[in-house]
Amino acid sequence: MPRNLTTGCDFVDFLIMDSIVATGMAGIARGMESAARNAQEVTRTFEEGSSADAVRAITSLEADKRQVEASAKVVQVGRSLSQYVLDLFV
Repeated sequence: MPRNLTTGCDFVDFLIMDSIVATGMAGIARGMESAARNAQEVTRTFEEGSSADAVRAITSLEADKRQVEASAKVVQVGRSLSQYVLDLFV
């Protein structure tokens, strides 16, 4: 007999998986926003008389890249877990 996804622990488990995906997507968005700010900082270093710190901005860009990659893995795992939970009910 198929289990009902709209009641009990199973539904809560499914919502938790959706929350994992949302958390990963938020991490991607934060990383991309930070990367955009740091890229602007790098371009400012080429302006005459600029006091922008290219080394710090480039280092931060690398950290932003790692954050986006890690968050993408969180999304991937969350989607896989969601699919697994859905497959249990088919």
